[in-house]
Amino acid sequence: MTEKFPKDCPARVVSTRAKSIFVYNLDAKKWEWHEQAGTDHRTDIIIELVEDGMYKNKKIEGQIKGRTILNYLKDGRISFGLDVKTVMYALGGYNPFVLFLVDVQNERVYYLPIQEYFLDNPQKFDDLINNKESISVHINPYSVMKVGDDRLCQLAKYVYMGGPGKSLRRIVDENEQKAV
Repeated sequence: MTEKFPKDCPARVVSTRAKSIFVYNLDAKKWEWHEQAGTDHRTDIIIELVEDGMYKNKKIEGQIKGRTILNYLKDGRISFGLDVKTVMYALGGYNPFVLFLVDVQNERVYYLPIQEYFLDNPQKFDDLINNKESISVHINPYSVMKVGDDRLCQLAKYVYMGGPGKSLRRIVDENEQKAV
């Protein structure tokens, strides 16, 4: 009779663990986080920056992916495959979109700002056209989410226009001229 119940799977365990590690590594003094519910439109979470105790509508949309084994390239970067649909969705938005890759074994959260990655690697736009299902992105192993790191805070202040193609550009408020 027990075989009629739904079965658990390892992917669910990794996903649950990844979300827990992500929340643990998020600086609660600087970020409010909202998990997306309902239909999956490629966004798992939205984190909103808290500045001077106020919400100023500075947000990052993101997708959390958990893995037990990461694929390291010879140069030390981490290779990860993303659905082209996810990348197109990310590049088409105004808010920064970040892939949060969680190494559940080491409890480390790597991140890749998708729009910035494509602005830094414009040849990747061609890969979106040529690859029908997925595209490989490469994450800097030093892009690790941790309390006190202000790179994500600065990223939240950016707005993007012209995506998802080569006309993508970053708009920076004149008062926010720091580089990521």
